[in-house]
Amino acid sequence: MDIDALRQSHKDQWERLGKLASKRILSAKETDELISLYGQVGQQLSAVRSQAPDPDAIVELSRLLSRARGRIGYHQNARATNVRRFVTVTMPMGLYKARWFSIGVMVASLAVSLICALYLLNNMTVFDLLVPPATRRSIAQSQFVGYYSQYAHSEFASQVWTNNARVAAISIISGLTGFFPILVQWQNALNVGLMGAVMSEQGEIGKFFAYISPHGLLELSCVFMSGGVGLRLFWTMLVPGRRTRGQALAQEGRVLVSAVISLTAALAVAGALEGFVTPSDLPLWIKITLGASAAVGLWAYTFILGRRAALQGDDGDLDPSQIGAYAAQA
Repeated sequence: MDIDALRQSHKDQWERLGKLASKRILSAKETDELISLYGQVGQQLSAVRSQAPDPDAIVELSRLLSRARGRIGYHQNARATNVRRFVTVTMPMGLYKARWFSIGVMVASLAVSLICALYLLNNMTVFDLLVPPATRRSIAQSQFVGYYSQYAHSEFASQVWTNNARVAAISIISGLTGFFPILVQWQNALNVGLMGAVMSEQGEIGKFFAYISPHGLLELSCVFMSGGVGLRLFWTMLVPGRRTRGQALAQEGRVLVSAVISLTAALAVAGALEGFVTPSDLPLWIKITLGASAAVGLWAYTFILGRRAALQGDDGDLDPSQIGAYAAQA
C-alpha cells in the first residue's frame, strides 16, 4: 500500500472528519455524516495497520478517530441530556409558569358549574326548557351510564383522548386571542353544571360523581391547565415586561407550547381511565383512587419539578445557541 497515495486520495475525507469532530453543534445530517466518515476512516486505519504499518499514518488516523469518537459520544450524551431536560424542566415549567392562571381557571369554572346547577334546580321552568323532564329521566336512567360503554374500550379511549387533546391544544395555541380559552372553559363549566343538575334532580347525584370521578379529576385538571396556559400567553402579550413584545411571546411561547405535549400525555392517561376504568366492574374506591392519584401526579409534576427548575434559575427555554440571537448586536 502506498501511504502517500492513500493520504492524497482520502485527504478530503480526513479533513472533513476533523472539521466535524471539532464543530460545537452538529445538525442531524452532520451527525450522520460524522458517523459515516468515522466508519470509513476506521476501515482505512485497519488497512494501514495490516498492509503498510506506517507509524506516522497510524498515529495521525488514530488521533483523528479518537476525536471523532469523543464527539460522537458527546453528541449521543447531549441528545439524552436534552430529552431528560425537556421532560424534567421544560414540560413542567410550561405548566408551572401558568400555575396561578390554572388555579384561577379551576376556581372560576367550579364556581360557574355550581351556580349553573343551583340555578337550574331552583328554576324548573328554565330547566324544563333546556332539558325536558322526559329527557332528564332518560339521561339519569340509561344515557349517562351508557355513554361510557357504547363503544369498545380502546376505541372509546382513543376518541376521548383525540378530542380532548385537540381542544386543549387549540385552547393553548389560541391563547393570544384571550377570548377562546375563556369560551372553552365557560362551555365546559356550563356542561358540567347542567349534567350535575340533571343527575341531582333525578336523585342520581351519587352515580354522577361515581362515573365522573375516575377520569374526570385528571381530565378536568388538564382542561383547567390548558385554559391557564392559554391565558398566560395572552397576559404575556399584554404585559411583556422588560422584553420587547416579540421577544416575550417567542420565549414564553416556546415554553408554554411544551405544555401541549404535557397535557396531551396526561389526557392519554385520562382517556385510558375513561375508556377502561370508569365503565369497569372495579370497586368504586379503586376507581376513584386511580383517578385521584393520576390527577395528584399531574399537579405534583407541575409544582415539584416546575418549582425546582424555577429555584435553580432555569426558565425552561431552549439554549440560546439553538434559537439564535434575539437581535443583532452592535
